[in-house]
Amino acid sequence: MRDEESSSTFKTVNRGLLFRVAFVITRIIGRTMNAERDRRREEMVRRTKQFALAIIRLYSSLPRSAVSQVLGRQVMRSGTSVGAHYREACRAKSRADFISKIEGALQELDETTYWLDLLHDIYEEKSAQAQNLTREANELISIFVTVTKAVKALPASK
Repeated sequence: MRDEESSSTFKTVNRGLLFRVAFVITRIIGRTMNAERDRRREEMVRRTKQFALAIIRLYSSLPRSAVSQVLGRQVMRSGTSVGAHYREACRAKSRADFISKIEGALQELDETTYWLDLLHDIYEEKSAQAQNLTREANELISIFVTVTKAVKALPASK
């Protein structure tokens, strides 16, 4: 009888220990995944801010003609709003809200590439600057499209 009691107690203790170890491992993995997600988020905040600052520098360097000021204001408005949309997405209240904010950033990026293309064609001396900004905009578009697809592919939460 004692052997059965001690065996049962041993199994209970081992099972309890296994559950605690599994819980601790799950929390460690969860923290690691959260840390990686936070690192990526901060990198995108930094990157969209740098993009906005580069757009502002481009606008500041444009000639003071009416055409360049109109195009410059358009590219500045759309290019600087990308980071704001991304930050809003980071504070989204739901998956649908997150997707909506990211898609807003995508629309602004698409518009920004249009205005950059016009500036590139009109001002040869700004061509390299506009091409670099267009390249960065296209990279951001690729990232945001990938994120949007991944979030849409997640199973619905209960």
